[in-house]
Amino acid sequence: MLAQCIEAVTTAAGRPLSKAELDGVEERLVSSMTEIARKDPAAWRAMAKDQRYIAGAKLARERYKADVAAAQARTIRDMQTRTAQLRKLDSFAPGLKGRLAALRQRLTMRNTYAGDISLEQKIKAVHHDFTRELDGGAVKGRFWSLVQNPAEQRNLMLAIFGKDTGHPELNTLGKHVREVIERARITANDAGISIHNLDDYMPRAWAWERIGADRARFVKRALEEINPSDYVNRDGSQMAPDQLRRFVEAAAETLGTNGANKRGEQMSVGYGGTVGASRNAPRQLKFRDAEAEIRMAEEFGASDNVLSLLDSHFHGLARDIATVREYGRDADRFVRQLVDRAFAADVGAGLDEGQIKQLESIRRQTLKEYDALRSPGSPGTLPLWAQVSNTIRGIVGSTLLGGSTLAAIPDAAMAMAYGREIGLARRTILGNMAEGVKPSAENLAYIRRLGITAQTLQEGTHRFGAGELSNQFVRFLNHGVHVLSLLRMWDRGQTHGIAASLMDLFGSHVSTGDYSALAPKDRDYLTSRGVTVEHYATWQQAELEGGPTGEHSMLTPDAIYAIPDAKLEPIARARMGDKATPDQIAEDIRRLRSEAAQHLLSVVLSESQIGARGGAGNTVRDNLALHITPDNAGTIMGQMARWLLFLKQTPLGIFRTHMIDVPGGMADWKSAWAYRARFMAASASLGALALTAKTIALGQDPEDLLTRKGLAKVAIASGGLGMYGDFFLGTSTEHRNSGLVKLAGPGATFLDDLIHLYGDTENEASGESTTRPGQYGAKLLKFARNYAMPFSRLWYAKAAFNHMVYQQQMEKLSPGYNARVRARMARNHQTSWWNAGELWPSRAPNLSTAVGGSVP
Repeated sequence: MLAQCIEAVTTAAGRPLSKAELDGVEERLVSSMTEIARKDPAAWRAMAKDQRYIAGAKLARERYKADVAAAQARTIRDMQTRTAQLRKLDSFAPGLKGRLAALRQRLTMRNTYAGDISLEQKIKAVHHDFTRELDGGAVKGRFWSLVQNPAEQRNLMLAIFGKDTGHPELNTLGKHVREVIERARITANDAGISIHNLDDYMPRAWAWERIGADRARFVKRALEEINPSDYVNRDGSQMAPDQLRRFVEAAAETLGTNGANKRGEQMSVGYGGTVGASRNAPRQLKFRDAEAEIRMAEEFGASDNVLSLLDSHFHGLARDIATVREYGRDADRFVRQLVDRAFAADVGAGLDEGQIKQLESIRRQTLKEYDALRSPGSPGTLPLWAQVSNTIRGIVGSTLLGGSTLAAIPDAAMAMAYGREIGLARRTILGNMAEGVKPSAENLAYIRRLGITAQTLQEGTHRFGAGELSNQFVRFLNHGVHVLSLLRMWDRGQTHGIAASLMDLFGSHVSTGDYSALAPKDRDYLTSRGVTVEHYATWQQAELEGGPTGEHSMLTPDAIYAIPDAKLEPIARARMGDKATPDQIAEDIRRLRSEAAQHLLSVVLSESQIGARGGAGNTVRDNLALHITPDNAGTIMGQMARWLLFLKQTPLGIFRTHMIDVPGGMADWKSAWAYRARFMAASASLGALALTAKTIALGQDPEDLLTRKGLAKVAIASGGLGMYGDFFLGTSTEHRNSGLVKLAGPGATFLDDLIHLYGDTENEASGESTTRPGQYGAKLLKFARNYAMPFSRLWYAKAAFNHMVYQQQMEKLSPGYNARVRARMARNHQTSWWNAGELWPSRAPNLSTAVGGSVP
């Protein structure tokens, strides 16, 4: 800064300024001048040098005053946040299951006694709140279909940049997406994360490892695509070519190291830095137009379409917004301090040596889970062998899950069992489940607007194992099987059953009276889920929604966002004080709405994670425990874990949630075992129905469920382990693997069958198999039918395909195949309503065989 400028600034401040303060003033002045130059380049060039400084200084001063007020408010909120968190932590009695255990639950685990929804669920709620808005606006219900069309990706990008695509619907969609992006930015600013506004900004998702591998090419391409007139020096003149190159090279260093260079510079200030502080850095690179943005994204981007780009952007913002709200802008350092504080208090509670070692393990795991939550990582560019592994697993999963809807029938038991614990009537849950499966466009649009489902191409990956699909073809298989098998409809119904019932219940509460007037049980429930008096007071101002049928009284996010300012102003003034400016009151009103709506979503989604676990996906804790994280997707151990746990995460998660986690949070062992008994009983009854339906779908009469073997299958089908019914205790012609292989799960049976594809098995040598030694064509067809024909195994089409296509071809490749199938079924006392080898069924299924009846 020039000497005369330093003198002028010092005089205005009325005191000597430090170098850091002078540098800040200079940076603010340059930033203001740059913005003026970008908005009207012609007018800027026409200004004299002094005029440029005066215009920049005027804008900088206006911004400075606003920034000072905002910074003071953010600092006060941070102090209040830290104080509240310290007070909350110290409220728990120290011990092995004391303060550290409570803090861990408040970060990444299901709440049992920590008095709040976990940070992980709050992040999910913020993300769902943004993504649900994408399907609104003037093209209601059309976003997901348009954005999933590969042929429209370029037009969509152009539309989001505000360019005319020649398609009015796309232009309208682009405008709406920009509005949602801007709302997300404002929400972040209101939370305390300062993000600059750029009129033509489009979120980016850089593949940092790709930039880091060829930084020189990135610099070359960026220099070709940026608009040099957008970059000016501190005196307002345009940057020279060598200056521009150094600027882009600096940006490439940051992008190519994923920000490691900047974090390394901050070592002296401790771990982390301010949450969200780096969000303005990617905005410094400004390309000349939408086409240039698209070209750079194609070469150096981590997202292959608009959907994944927006999803990545909103996930990142959601992580920062929820984290800052809960732990302040310095959360990454503060959380570590809380962990150490809790650990020290617990160790001082008289623990023995073994307990201290156990507590240290919990401490390390808590930090590991928090790091994974804040920085989930990315698989990056996978090596070819890992891509092939993911592709094979996706095809096999799509095939095996064609009949999974029938296996998921017992999942309804978890909704009813857990709903009873949180005060939801079984009749209400079942009614909302039925409403949730209605496929009408109006109903689907309404459910998406509730924010309880994320209707994307990745929606079904929870059922497919690791949740990673390697290419567009596999995503198509996943999406197609998930939809055509009606599993997506089933999962949506499950989620709606819990979510809509809760929103109805909350609507009933807020329409009845104030927070203090609630029944003690209801007030305790809301308090344990982190609902504050201010949340509840905001909820009370909402006009409840009747839903698509008009028969509900639901408290929904839309109802909260529709609350007029006048109704929320008294609450905001009580929070902000008499000295608050109108702008501060307006900001707090926005904050009241977003926090109340997003906390409603966090409670609903947290309970849906339990009551509708089948479609909810893994938590951070699950993924770390199972060694399935984005960062290890390209490693041998990571792929081994994915195959070993293939299709097992959902059933194992259901079992752990309802047999361990939920009962573990209850007051006494009697309540815990009563819950387990109710859950198992309800699951068993629905499991029997699922087994019967699956057998009929194969063309066979139901098995006798009253025998020892039948009861064992019913037991397996309940409690979340229904998918193992085909592998344990099975006599199916599809899988003749050893008991150990079956125990290992579907991934192991696939590998075992692959190994024996061109080798003679013991069953073939003894005549027990339906194929004979050397009949490799028949064995290959059998393997392909079991693992590589996704749409042929849809539960309602499986019997027809088997009898009309598969068995006819097997008879040609292995003469006598159908006779051997019938003989083996006779030995196992199994009858069929559609006999092997027959093109058409001979009779209707005999349901009496399920309870010991015989075929006439």
